Amino acid sequence: MVFKKSALIRWLTYLIFLMTLALLVYQQFDDSFEVDERALFVLGIGSALVLLGFLSIVFTFSKVVVTEQGLRFYRWYGAKMIHFTDITEVGHTRFFGGQLLVKGARRSAWVSIDYVGTAELVKLLCEKIGEDRCFKASKALNKRRQELEGLN
Repeated sequence: MVFKKSALIRWLTYLIFLMTLALLVYQQFDDSFEVDERALFVLGIGSALVLLGFLSIVFTFSKVVVTEQGLRFYRWYGAKMIHFTDITEVGHTRFFGGQLLVKGARRSAWVSIDYVGTAELVKLLCEKIGEDRCFKASKALNKRRQELEGLN
């Protein structure tokens, strides 16, 4: 099983990145800008390009793969593995809009609560390591579900 951001979020990030790049290129050939305006515009659009480029890379490479032995976390800077036998707790933090914190004996990793299939991941972890170790994650997931149902 593979868990990652939805394709819509990833493709919207790519699309906005390309639109911003096109705007920067168009501005370079447009003579209606003054020199001071051009420098400020290039600085703003350049900053947006750097941020969107980084987000595109992060969203492309960030995922969680469930194997028979444990969880493999892929990030833009590398990968790490936490075996099911090493997991001591699955908690929750509100950092970055909500993350599940998988704590192992020697390492820990974050899983975005907005990944597609997060509920299935928590259910699988509860089966593998026990309900008592996943209580905080289950509680956070139920709270998130209630918040989303309240939007209807």
